[in-house]
Amino acid sequence: EPVDVLCDTENVVSIATNLLVAADGTVRTIANAMEQADVEKLEQVQNPLAKWWAAKSQFRVQRYVDDNQRVYKTIPMQMPDDWRFDVNYSARSQGSVTNLDALPANGQGEYCGVLLLKKDDPLAQADTDPTQLRQRLDQDLPQFSGLLSDDVVAAVAKKPVSYLPGFRYVGPRLHQGNRCLMLGDCAHTVKPYFGLGANSALQDVKILGDILDQNKLDLTQSVHDYSKRQAGEAKALVKISRD
Repeated sequence: EPVDVLCDTENVVSIATNLLVAADGTVRTIANAMEQADVEKLEQVQNPLAKWWAAKSQFRVQRYVDDNQRVYKTIPMQMPDDWRFDVNYSARSQGSVTNLDALPANGQGEYCGVLLLKKDDPLAQADTDPTQLRQRLDQDLPQFSGLLSDDVVAAVAKKPVSYLPGFRYVGPRLHQGNRCLMLGDCAHTVKPYFGLGANSALQDVKILGDILDQNKLDLTQSVHDYSKRQAGEAKALVKISRD
């Protein structure tokens, strides 16, 4: 069977494969190349009606402008014995100045807290004053502040912040030609916690595997079936994550 997918690696090595699965995360090498290829293809269309129709199906990487950038610090937490250990906990201060999401790390009440702050918040940096952080927690998140020891608060104040990735998704399809498709973060970039990114990528893999089995490894049919099924999911995941 002829190979119809070529991948140029740093303009040096040409690699041929029967199926190219783009799973390079937020780097999006393949997605960016697909977007550029569709731009160049559209430029070649002269007929206005044909150009309008082609533009409707043009592959794009939807990039959101981050007009409310947040940074975060993680906090180790131990929930009280009378709290449930199998749910996520979340709290928002008035105006969402200070947010905290807590996710279970195990079934014994150990949680990973994610303290979200605005980028220009004085506490959104390393080596801040633990007393000021405690005051903020007491004021904005009293339901969680009492669960944190002074040592934990001091450690959180000392650590640097981490940055959220830019929210993006690709569409209106997840394939190029008959032998190239994408899954995971390169198709849909979501919050880096709650397990949404990893689990949605695993779901993509499972669905692709099921489709390949159903089509008896017919790659062309499987690529198109996968794209048709998951393209809408990519958009929905990112919209849910942003909201």
